[in-house]
Amino acid sequence: MRKRSGFTLIEAVAVLIVLGILTVIVMTRYTGQGTESAVDASILKDAIRQTQMRAMSDLPDANWNISVAGKQATIKKDATTVTSYDLSSYSGTFSIAFDEFGKPTSVPALPYSITMDAVTGFIP
Repeated sequence: MRKRSGFTLIEAVAVLIVLGILTVIVMTRYTGQGTESAVDASILKDAIRQTQMRAMSDLPDANWNISVAGKQATIKKDATTVTSYDLSSYSGTFSIAFDEFGKPTSVPALPYSITMDAVTGFIP
């Protein structure tokens, strides 16, 4: 009778399960902060675009703006809060107002490498 060397199927599956568990633990520890920043950047882009679209679809004298402060993005029409979004990690402040054509009245320094065209208000 010849002696067989190697791993059994059960041993190989057990090693793969342990490696999978270790991978999940490591990934959650090292990607948590980056994930929150990516989510915040997406929320800010969407909120800015939504404010711009609302400004273009409303009456010409409506004053639409977005203000970000204290980990919260707030969309306002005149002085009335329409919608607000909670942010996970961004705690800076900025404000953008749009005219009836969707053009920003001013373009502040935006976080997370978000860029906005000063003439059209386009956010890539």
